[in-house]
Amino acid sequence: MKRLFRLLGIPVLMSAIAAVPPVAAQSIQLQTQRADDESRRQLEFERIPRLDRNTNVVPPTPAINSPRRVTEACLAQLISEDPAADVSELPLAEWVAAGNIEELPWRVQFSDPQLRLDQRYQLSFSARIDAKELRWSASDPHELIYVSGIRKGTDWVIPPKSIRHVFDRLPKGDYRELRVIASDCVFLQPGEYMVWVAIFDPENKKRSVVERRVRAPEFKEDPLPQLNSRLAAVEYPKVEGTNRLAIDIIPGPMALPVSNRKPVSVGLVSMLSPSDQWPGRSDIIRWQNNRVLTVTSILSQLRLASGDLSVAAVDIVNQNVAFQQSAVNELDWPGLAAQFNRFASDQVIALPALESLKKRSTFLRELLEQRLADSGETARVLVLISGSVVFERGSDLSAMKVDAGCDCRIYHLRVRANVNDVFDHVERLIRPLRPKTFDIESAEDFREALAKLVQDLESL
Repeated sequence: MKRLFRLLGIPVLMSAIAAVPPVAAQSIQLQTQRADDESRRQLEFERIPRLDRNTNVVPPTPAINSPRRVTEACLAQLISEDPAADVSELPLAEWVAAGNIEELPWRVQFSDPQLRLDQRYQLSFSARIDAKELRWSASDPHELIYVSGIRKGTDWVIPPKSIRHVFDRLPKGDYRELRVIASDCVFLQPGEYMVWVAIFDPENKKRSVVERRVRAPEFKEDPLPQLNSRLAAVEYPKVEGTNRLAIDIIPGPMALPVSNRKPVSVGLVSMLSPSDQWPGRSDIIRWQNNRVLTVTSILSQLRLASGDLSVAAVDIVNQNVAFQQSAVNELDWPGLAAQFNRFASDQVIALPALESLKKRSTFLRELLEQRLADSGETARVLVLISGSVVFERGSDLSAMKVDAGCDCRIYHLRVRANVNDVFDHVERLIRPLRPKTFDIESAEDFREALAKLVQDLESL
């Protein structure tokens, strides 16, 4: 039986009303939370030897203070096997003209548009129906059709999409106590839109329709006014695969011209977050990998007036270059994403990798030195993209050595879990080059860092 009820290609959850008394349920929840917190503290304490156990003061622990993270939470709900419905069979023009109506009691909620790291606004909305309001018989098959669309004035900005959900039978027991919940999201560029949502029961010909005005704000004092000019005004995300923890969402096309005066070789070096970096917090590993992948994908669209661009993904656990692409005109995004998604789900570390924990810093330092080696008259730029990385206690943290006449510079875009995520050893390795480090906590942080990076490259 298909899951009851996936709206707009989004898994819909049906949950029975809990039978546990409220006080008992609250007590159980508090006990579970305390146990989880204590477990995380113990796991994080095992990480502290890499930092400092010489004092009795335990440094702030971002793993404990950071809330649980679901990578691309809204997009994860778009994964669906339900077929599309033919909107030409529905009287959408008539429904739109009739305005809001509620024949099937429901509750629809809209979030405020939020700027994503890939510089698109994301609007999420959800609908909820108590199953008893559908007045279905438990023994018969049923069907629901869900439609949504985005309009400006009287015109659809993009064609509406619709999903057909067929239910062969309802769950056993009193299904009237069940609740149907659906969520969706759409990408927007700055502007004002009308979001139109409808649910239709073909059996009794009842429908509910709601339209809501939303506004994605303009970028204030935008340092990169042309950055979003190639993006679609509105688009429904296209999700590939079935792993909700590692979603393949390709960043849209960006306008990133760089008017540099002399040839420059730019190398993007993105670091896979080590799976042992955050004990007990695989959600942070997935979240960091997802954001490092996004930042790298956007930066790969730099278009130099003179010079070349390369992209590499570095695995410091196994001490190798997991992905390499030279002379990038169009990023091999599937190849790069596959490496990050592999690490998003793989939490097992091979024994040889564990035995060489203290060699990770040496591997990274020598790799960066090699990539900054003298290449004649071409200036060399490294853009290092990573989460915070802490090497094992006893690792060699000596700084990089580069030729005195090296025409080179380095930038470090560091994705932070939260404000307490200040433990990072990479900056020690690259210190001699006087790197420009940008801490990325928000989409706005990244847009500002991107503007400063372009401005610096144009000074060459």
